[in-house]
Amino acid sequence: MKTVGIILRDWKADVKKIPFYGIRTDLIEFLRKYDINVIGVPIAFDRKNEFNKVKEIIDFCDGIIFPGGRNVKEIDFEIITYLNKINKPTFGICLGMQIMGTAFDGKREKIEKRKS
Repeated sequence: MKTVGIILRDWKADVKKIPFYGIRTDLIEFLRKYDINVIGVPIAFDRKNEFNKVKEIIDFCDGIIFPGGRNVKEIDFEIITYLNKINKPTFGICLGMQIMGTAFDGKREKIEKRKS
């Protein structure tokens, strides 16, 4: 059985402005339908050396889902670069995919030059 980690971004509840972590239930249901274990990988964006704390969880997983969100933090680039370095299957959703492109200096001009 495969294990997929989902990077958890912090969100603020509209009612009390309390931060929380969460995963969309439809994503979990989809993965479980294919008998895949799901592990949440919570990231504290404001803590130094946070990458070293989540690295063990990332290493344990067979693949990582990098979901969307609102803000890009430096740790996002550390994680994406590491995932690429260890050749870990990674799926970016919305902001997750944008971070992946930006991490590797993806610019429209460079992509268009490669096509020609």
